[in-house]
Amino acid sequence: LRRTARGTCTTPPSWCAEISPQMNGQTFLAMRPVARFANAHRRLLSTASSWDYDVVVVGGGVVGAALACELATRPHLTRAKIGLIETRPPPPLAAALDPSRKPDPRVYAMTPASVAFLDSLGVWAPLVEAGRIKPYDAMQIWEWGGNGFVHFDAHNHAKPEQSCLGTIVEHTALQSALFEKATALEAEGRLTRLMCPAQVKAMAFDDAGSPAQPAGPATLDLEIGGGGGASLGGARMHGDGAAVGAGAGADGGDGSVVEVERGEVTARLVVAADGAQSPTRKAAGLHTWGWGYGQRAVVATVQVSEEGNTPTAWQRFLPKGPLALLPLFDGTSSIVWSTDPRTADKLCKMDEEEFIAELNKVLCDQGPATPKPSGPSLPPLPPLPAALPKSLHPSSLLGPLFGPVVSAAASGLAAASPVKSLVEKVIPAATEAAELTGDRPFTLPPRVVGMASRRFAIDLNFASAATYTGPRVALVGDAAHTIHPMAGQGLNLGIGDVMSLAAVLDEGAKSGLDLGDPGLLSRYDKERRPVNLRMQGGLDILHHLFGSTPTPMLWARNTGMAALNAVPPLKSVVTKYAMGL
Repeated sequence: LRRTARGTCTTPPSWCAEISPQMNGQTFLAMRPVARFANAHRRLLSTASSWDYDVVVVGGGVVGAALACELATRPHLTRAKIGLIETRPPPPLAAALDPSRKPDPRVYAMTPASVAFLDSLGVWAPLVEAGRIKPYDAMQIWEWGGNGFVHFDAHNHAKPEQSCLGTIVEHTALQSALFEKATALEAEGRLTRLMCPAQVKAMAFDDAGSPAQPAGPATLDLEIGGGGGASLGGARMHGDGAAVGAGAGADGGDGSVVEVERGEVTARLVVAADGAQSPTRKAAGLHTWGWGYGQRAVVATVQVSEEGNTPTAWQRFLPKGPLALLPLFDGTSSIVWSTDPRTADKLCKMDEEEFIAELNKVLCDQGPATPKPSGPSLPPLPPLPAALPKSLHPSSLLGPLFGPVVSAAASGLAAASPVKSLVEKVIPAATEAAELTGDRPFTLPPRVVGMASRRFAIDLNFASAATYTGPRVALVGDAAHTIHPMAGQGLNLGIGDVMSLAAVLDEGAKSGLDLGDPGLLSRYDKERRPVNLRMQGGLDILHHLFGSTPTPMLWARNTGMAALNAVPPLKSVVTKYAMGL
């Protein structure tokens, strides 16, 4: 790193941010406008050959680390200078895969497409060998208010070569495997530098030139080292704890001296992989839109009984949100329970016995709210208001279609209406048809018998960047989009971003283009944003559909699930889309 002096800038202002050193597990925490660096203007007018990096990835979580590794292995980027910045390193891979380590409460449901990508990087095999993953070959979805359910089975609805619908993997193990890969690539000279622990103190994006062709690079003011531990890509430590190399010393907390480097680097392209609150995105002036769901997800790892503990992912829709039970290893499962904030806080504060009892009550205990495979038990349809829309009256144009249903409901005769009779026939008939095709009947999930981790809750939001790219910046993962967790697609969308952006940059390098060229980056935006928005929008619709409690909606949902369960070709289409195939 070249050391720089700071001072007052007399050149026109640019996007520039000062970033707080209190990181709190994030790459950044807070930003405030500051003056530009004294020598920044000279940097921005320097020749491209003098720039430090072609690509700097800010954020070394799963998505950021995967992108850095993929770029370093792309055929036309072998000469590119790639840097990865992360605030704190994960544990060494050996420690993350230690059989005695408790399961990580934070897990991901990976699609076969995402698994294939990670396997191509060489990071998946160690997780398989250590037994820290859990493939599942079936998924059952049902809800609290009726008998309809859907059962997806990899053997019946996927390609012959696909033996599972997805795989559950721990966050810590996956990130550690990616960091070990990045460290190996750095040692081989394919990844220019892994900077960890490191903090971005300030960032500037050139405002000279034009949006279509920025004149200079992005500029980052970095502090590498310190942070309570030795840097994986910065300071090198002797066995006696003495720091090697130039730079200011810092107390490592245990009496050792940890080297701290401070300086400024330039890059053709900065990739923001620094999470939903991405300060890189904010520093670049890229805006987002979206809304909160008014829900929090309670996350934990639990012990389950041997009985019923099959490689199946379970999800039940409750009145306040879905509850997922995902299989793990060694008799454990992960839960993601989405509900309103008040209930989430209550669940987190319960003692273990009370929490386990509440889990089993909504997942496994037979009762009025639990569908029973033996027969239907739909509630009566309540009377509708007398003031109905004109289009729904028997005398209207739509009367022949909707008149009988509405009239029966309005007169309070729903219990004897032909609709109720029809629905009660559809569900068992559909269930029988599904079983004839080889699908499994409805089964209850395993009972929860103990806790294997602490509980914590996270707020749920829908968010999308208005654009995924800007002058010398691109967004990936949660920095670009956040999604409801009900389908476990968040990280899979991020992996899709990685594959798309890496392919675009590789093609750009093959054509001799500047990797920060807005025209090149727009290809990534046009490819990924519509795909992600379709998935986000679909899950948003499901959230509102299953969050509605009126009885007609219960009927519609249960009948729809039963009908879907009885049509294998349609289930195959849904299954393959969810698997990323």
